[in-house]
Amino acid sequence: MSKLTRVLAEYLYESNELLPEEQKGCKRGSKRFKDQLLIDRTLLRDCKKRHANLSLVCIDYKKAYDMVPNSWILECLDIMGCAKNARNLFEKSMSQWKCELTAGGTVLGEVPNNRGIFQGDSLSLLMFVVCLIPLTMVLRKVKAGMRRVGK
Repeated sequence: MSKLTRVLAEYLYESNELLPEEQKGCKRGSKRFKDQLLIDRTLLRDCKKRHANLSLVCIDYKKAYDMVPNSWILECLDIMGCAKNARNLFEKSMSQWKCELTAGGTVLGEVPNNRGIFQGDSLSLLMFVVCLIPLTMVLRKVKAGMRRVGK
């Protein structure tokens, strides 16, 4: 991970109010998938005990990292209230993303990369989660999801 992405990731992780609670799998110290499975199992057990229905949705994003436009990442940073200087740093960094085209070992040129999140950098998962925050906000607004009722 580059020093730049490390600084940006630290800012987003440490700004507790920026990442919604629903994105807890991305928060530092979580076990991500393992934690989510345990939560799902606990919800299922709780619903059985209360004789309540439970619906879970899993979304498989085909080529998810490759399909996210850079403009959407920036829009989501604005939506979540990211500091302007950090957002501008993201924008400046993204403007320099390029792909080198080669054929038979010969470099044909560079093409600006206006879409996709680099994989392999720890900032990648965080950037993808940032792109899902508007969906989280809509689900919260329509009060979708499980709510605890009094015992």
